[in-house]
Amino acid sequence: MYYVGIDFGTTNSSVAVIGPEEIKNPRKLGGKQIVVPRCLELEGGFNNERKERELMRTTLLVHPNGEVTIGGQPDGRVDPNRLISSLKRRILKNPDYEVTIDNQVYSGGELVSIFIEKLLISAGIPVDKIERLVLSIPVEYGEDKKHLMEHACSRLGITPDRIWFVDEPIAILWFYEKVQPIQSDLILVYDFGGGTLDLAVMKREDSHDAAGWGQGNVLVKKKIEVAGDDLDEVIIQYFIEQGKEQKNPVCEQLDLAIFQDEKRLEKFRDMSPYKLLKRFAEMMKIELSRRDEYVMSIPSLLPQMDTVGIRDVLLTKQEFEKRAEVVWRKIRQAIVELGEELAAKHDVGLEKIETVFLSGGSSKVPYVLDLIETLMPNATIRSDKYMQTSICRGNAGYGYDEEDGEIRVTDVVNQSFGIYSHYDQSTFVMIKSDDQFPVKRTVGIATTKPYQQSIEIRPMVSDGSGQFVPIIKAGKEIKYRMQIKQLQKMQDLNRIKLTFELDRSQKLRITAYDNHFQEEIGVEEVSLP
Repeated sequence: MYYVGIDFGTTNSSVAVIGPEEIKNPRKLGGKQIVVPRCLELEGGFNNERKERELMRTTLLVHPNGEVTIGGQPDGRVDPNRLISSLKRRILKNPDYEVTIDNQVYSGGELVSIFIEKLLISAGIPVDKIERLVLSIPVEYGEDKKHLMEHACSRLGITPDRIWFVDEPIAILWFYEKVQPIQSDLILVYDFGGGTLDLAVMKREDSHDAAGWGQGNVLVKKKIEVAGDDLDEVIIQYFIEQGKEQKNPVCEQLDLAIFQDEKRLEKFRDMSPYKLLKRFAEMMKIELSRRDEYVMSIPSLLPQMDTVGIRDVLLTKQEFEKRAEVVWRKIRQAIVELGEELAAKHDVGLEKIETVFLSGGSSKVPYVLDLIETLMPNATIRSDKYMQTSICRGNAGYGYDEEDGEIRVTDVVNQSFGIYSHYDQSTFVMIKSDDQFPVKRTVGIATTKPYQQSIEIRPMVSDGSGQFVPIIKAGKEIKYRMQIKQLQKMQDLNRIKLTFELDRSQKLRITAYDNHFQEEIGVEEVSLP
């Protein structure tokens, strides 16, 4: 059986596994036998920096015959109108995302299911051999999006109890604590991918052994509403400006104001010129992480209108960083807010952070390094050969380590959960945002009338502003009606015991027990945001 970790990224995806071979042949690290996750080579995959084919472009191509393949890029051989890219970010922005190709409507969930199925095939992993599948998700991932991912995997025959979720920066910490313990007391993960920027700060316990193995506690986590795609679009806008100067007919018809209007921009993202420009913008971003300036030519944007493309486009690193100032401003402000939260909750400032782990392709942009060095002057910035695969490796280890009993990183829940009280129309808090996984809380609830036949349980979640709202799944509010035996006595808080349990799989287990009749009333389980 296999413990599989998938990093479903906006730009690239990867798969790691702990299987019979890894379990049978642990590696000796620091004097200990460690079962180490293995990142799998993918048929049709690539890696720009290493020989292994560990990465797969997170794209789907719908062919005229209805066949769907993954990993394609917009070029002269691929019709951009048939190519679906940045699927993860599209779902982040709109869980109801769908696209129509050849009069066939594909929902976001269906596309995720197709992509993961073909990704597993390319990795050589049979679905029926998966003991546990761990998917990494951005910090503060909503329940509607998590349900979409769970349902997409369920379509493949993977039952929900075998599907786990873990926040992306936590997966990174889990991997390094498992394989290469970080010799620092306070560590920040800076995960800047195509669709999200997530931060997490971990403090290592003092009780580590001589080799460095032990446990770390996550202190704070934060999601920032910027992504590598935002940097790409800064470059795309520059390309269009250059095209206008060269009288490119496609660029002349494009209104630059579209980049200030999210609805119009979302429509533009589905068009052929955008998909082609984005591919070259990603290439330009990579080149500007290696040199001070770069020149490239972009082929025809629409063959029926444009036979030349955009020629000899020069962009300097200085100009790129200047144009991306709105992105840098958001990141700076978010890191400052993270520091304020860290100081308020744990009396520790950003200046105490000793190591910053970089993850995600956009972390390679030089200005990112400058920003971190300015805000965290005492930190060592770390990036290594696992930079683009640490998440999937951490996912696999996160799923398997439940079996060997190891807890590498103690994570915080990051949201509060409660139970709605019909009696006083308020929410009683059961789990607090700074509680750590796993957490278990019990409270007594009472009937409100004689001979009551049922109780209604409405779990609630904090919305980030301090308010509690119902948990929504598949567009409907989660609530459970459980049948109870009738009893004349009412308003007895000792009669029914209600328990909330939240474990590392991010599944909430709700149990109701009748103390009077000494029997279980019901058990429910739901994935949480």
